[in-house]
Amino acid sequence: MAVDRLLPTAEARDLLALVRDIADKELAPRVEEHERTETYPEGLFHTLGAAGLLGLPYPEEWGGGGQPYEVYLQVLEELSRGWLAVGLGVSVHTLSCFPLAAFGTDAQRERCSSVPYTASGWHASPCTDTATATDAHRAPSSSSTCRYTSYG
Repeated sequence: MAVDRLLPTAEARDLLALVRDIADKELAPRVEEHERTETYPEGLFHTLGAAGLLGLPYPEEWGGGGQPYEVYLQVLEELSRGWLAVGLGVSVHTLSCFPLAAFGTDAQRERCSSVPYTASGWHASPCTDTATATDAHRAPSSSSTCRYTSYG
């Protein structure tokens, strides 16, 4: 059931309409089969990134959507309405951009692990391997598999 929301701009209203459409037409029809078979649709995050949904609370100059956090949260709610795992995945993905966005230098943001690259969905998980990408708690990680270095 869609919820009437107070949105700050016409752009935000259009964005929520797009997300509702994606949730109803792309997510909801696929959820039962994928949940039953314990699979995840190939390329879904690329589709969400192309729609501009993976970096909404980050500035546009870094490849984000420049939306208020409240709008981003409403997008998560709508995605979760269509398929909870997708809403959760978008949340985790977006949060993974935060350290670089908040504490990185401009030079770091522009390098290979930059916010625009990550926010677009083309680089969804810098420290996991493909064998465990849907099971993050078992994903191996080390400084040799990450694309960024923490200083300090």
